Amino acid sequence: MTEAEGELNRTFSRCNPGSGKNVDEWNSNPRIAQKRWEEGFQKPLDEIAKRLDEGVAGKQSPIMAGIQKINLEVSLLRSIAPS
Repeated sequence: MTEAEGELNRTFSRCNPGSGKNVDEWNSNPRIAQKRWEEGFQKPLDEIAKRLDEGVAGKQSPIMAGIQKINLEVSLLRSIAPS
């Protein structure tokens, strides 16, 4: 979260590519899929989870900031949408 109301820093934004357990050996490579999952998905999430305990109480709620951001984006879209 930042000091500006409604402004959030994106910490992580990826789709789960699936691990090597989820691929068919006939048309995919389970070892490569597992490596892609571990390095591109699981490892970054583990790093974020480790930092969660380091946080301190903030002046603003990240939940409210998220709600404010959504409201601002919806208002902007409504203002530019043709009637």
